[in-house]
Amino acid sequence: MKKSLSTLFTILIFCTSQLKAQYAVLDFFVLEDGMEKEYLELEKLWKEYHQLNADQNITNGWALWKLPPSESDDEKTAHYLTINQFTSKEQAESAYKNFEYTDVVKIIKKRMKGKVSSRQIDKTLGTKVKKHWRTYQVEILDQTIFAGGYLKIGDKMNISPMIQKDDEYEKYESNVAKPFFNKNILRGNLRWWGFTKVVGRNKHAFKDITHFTWRIPVKGKKWERIIYENDFITDKIWDLTKKSRSMKTSKTMELIMKTN
Repeated sequence: MKKSLSTLFTILIFCTSQLKAQYAVLDFFVLEDGMEKEYLELEKLWKEYHQLNADQNITNGWALWKLPPSESDDEKTAHYLTINQFTSKEQAESAYKNFEYTDVVKIIKKRMKGKVSSRQIDKTLGTKVKKHWRTYQVEILDQTIFAGGYLKIGDKMNISPMIQKDDEYEKYESNVAKPFFNKNILRGNLRWWGFTKVVGRNKHAFKDITHFTWRIPVKGKKWERIIYENDFITDKIWDLTKKSRSMKTSKTMELIMKTN
């Protein structure tokens, strides 16, 4: 399947056993009050543009995820996340360099002809639905095997923003966390885990976030404690891992739309 969702950026997410995308652009959107319906109508139109880009190998795919509300939310909390996936940084730079908004409008109107009027498309595209958004460019550093078949609308995925505190942090993720999650995948408790590094951001993005980790759960399953040699060694290893980074609030988000 060309442009499958499986591995973070093919995941996205991404769905074959081979990683097809190494780079992604994450856009966290904070919506205007009461504008969720209008926002989703806007993304339905933009999906047509993203689908054409995926079909023409300009990108590796696109997906829209809903971030659920929680008691800790504030005015900066994002409501939705879009992920544009690319084979490389160079592919992403080429796609954005050649971006023209007028071309987007023409593409959407052509693909939606007979379904949505030109006037309605202009109205939807011109409606202010976003307060602001935070953009991060990320590269994938590591990941587990992928299990459980293609992702579908309604599937869930956990995202955890990380703040590196130790030079060894990335080694802990690859040498401690990854084997732990791989074993849980083999035991049927998890579908996939990925680890990405922030390599760029816009002015609204949080400056302290350095990495993101990603997990696709298996519904109704819980983690199993993996013993390295004994409880003492296991506890010490995880203590060192936790000291190498801090974590912002994790979210378990839901897949709302995606390209084919």
